[in-house]
Amino acid sequence: MNTLFIVRHGETDENRRQVLLGDHDPPINSRGEQEARLTADWLRKFGAAPMKVVSSPKLRALQTAQIIAERLGTTVNSDSRLRERNLGPFDNLTRQRLAALRAEGGHEFVDITQDWERVSGVEQDRVVAERALRCADLRPSLDHCTVLVTHAGVAKSIFHNLFSISPDRQAVLKIRNGGAIALTFRDDCVAFEGLFNPRVQA
Repeated sequence: MNTLFIVRHGETDENRRQVLLGDHDPPINSRGEQEARLTADWLRKFGAAPMKVVSSPKLRALQTAQIIAERLGTTVNSDSRLRERNLGPFDNLTRQRLAALRAEGGHEFVDITQDWERVSGVEQDRVVAERALRCADLRPSLDHCTVLVTHAGVAKSIFHNLFSISPDRQAVLKIRNGGAIALTFRDDCVAFEGLFNPRVQA
């Protein structure tokens, strides 16, 4: 059985200001560092060692991955396939500006920052999920744990794609900064095993 953890990077100052980061490359802040440590401890309890840690090359993801890997006693490999979704003209906008532009475009969504079906110029869920999952060796003959440290758009795309989540669903999976989801793969089945959202004292 393969266990796959998908971790969202820790908080950045831009996250706190509700800026859609995309290709932007800020570092995590002190809260993000604490989130990474809490998530590493959860991973250590949840999964079997050894764990392979693979990270997006973006600084916020790499810093998160390095904290996690150090606490797990392993190293980090970087892979550009874990980069954030290409947001095209919507990159690096505040949530308020994003809402205005999406309203002007007549977009339909439940989650304003994550639902991009048929929006021109934005990388679609299926494409994002397929490229990101190539970073994890999910052959049924293997029995190991992989930690992918990435971004909210990638984590959501993988989840939506694997479980055929409808764009007009009624609820939103919330992966907070530093949070993680756990999936297991056995033969031709995938199971959602858990969600961890670290809570750091302000």
